Amino acid sequence: MAEKKEPAFDPLDMHNYRVEKLPIRDKSGVTTQRTLSKIPAH
Repeated sequence: MAEKKEPAFDPLDMHNYRVEKLPIRDKSGVTTQRTLSKIPAH
């Protein structure tokens, strides 16, 4: 039986760049301060 090979990394395939793949990080001090003071990010 033929084994299924995982396809090589394709840099043009947009499925490689999903938000779900990003690591979850803690908020920085500036982000926490802005959230508590309710200052908009824009």
